[in-house]
Amino acid sequence: MNVRRGRRRPIAAGIALLCALSASAWQGWIHWASRDPSPDLTVPATQQVQVRGATYRIEDFRAGPELPAAYGDDPTVHAPAGAVLVLVIITTEIVDDQGHADENYCEATLVDQEGRTWRTGSDLTTAVRQPEAYSCTGTSEQPIRPHQPLRMGFSFAIPAAALDEVDVRLSIPAPTDYVINFSR
Repeated sequence: MNVRRGRRRPIAAGIALLCALSASAWQGWIHWASRDPSPDLTVPATQQVQVRGATYRIEDFRAGPELPAAYGDDPTVHAPAGAVLVLVIITTEIVDDQGHADENYCEATLVDQEGRTWRTGSDLTTAVRQPEAYSCTGTSEQPIRPHQPLRMGFSFAIPAAALDEVDVRLSIPAPTDYVINFSR
């Protein structure tokens, strides 16, 4: 009887370890999938898209070693060595009368063919002249209103070598994530 109990402990420990590893792998997959969502829709960068009662289109895509400064005495913002600055201007409009401005949130990123992503928000990229709104909801002074187009600006600093490969990815999180990939 003692021998039998001795064999059960390693089997129980093995099962517990297998369950723990499976749970960890599942949590890791969920975390990774939420960080790098696959696009729900891929369209050419010139195409307008309608999702959840609002339209989205890329109005301008500008890139270079320098871009005009937003304010101050400096006329330009310079990219670090080996990098370029990218300015993406997206226009959105709530076209559905049932649409709610506070649900029209979005985030833009740049993604290259290798899956590398770049987000906006550094001191360098916020110094670039761009539309005042940096979200699909507008600003507190000028929130988005139905049937009135809103221009938003997103600026990035990316490696110069990646410029020809980047697509603009627009994530619309509410009520569930919807990701549009505007391919260039």
